[in-house]
Amino acid sequence: MIDRELTKKLADLGARIEARLADLKQRGDFSTVHAAAFADIETRRAAIEARMEKLVAGSDLGAAATTELARDVDALVDGFEAAVFSIDAQAVRAG
Repeated sequence: MIDRELTKKLADLGARIEARLADLKQRGDFSTVHAAAFADIETRRAAIEARMEKLVAGSDLGAAATTELARDVDALVDGFEAAVFSIDAQAVRAG
């Protein structure tokens, strides 16, 4: 079975993306730049999730595939963290 931790990381990231978008919109800090960054992160998250589902459906759950997915998930989470940090830094400078 696919690593439960990876599945949880992707689900948690999806929830964090949605929460951050709602927060930015509520504060009125949501710009087209933010929209593009979040759309890219969400697209990548959905693609990784689809790859995981395909692996599960095909029962192709080799260690190499799991390792590759783990790296992709970690890179995606890191990208999200960097985007959030950049947005927060801009808000502090403007604030």
